[in-house]
Amino acid sequence: MKAFTEYYETGSTFQPEWEQYLMLYPSETNLERMQNRRVLEALAEQMVTSHEVPRKVDHWLYFGD
Repeated sequence: MKAFTEYYETGSTFQPEWEQYLMLYPSETNLERMQNRRVLEALAEQMVTSHEVPRKVDHWLYFGD
């Protein structure tokens, strides 16, 4: 990998607050974009070609007791 050092960086530091790890998690906006993409992919699998047409959506909750 010596030929590709401009593409990566190695090393480690102690971070008790997990700052570096938490930066890898998507922001709320990006997480919503990812979920929206999943919805669009599910619609595509159902052969829905227009995303602007209103459609009925049912919501439900399950409670343990």
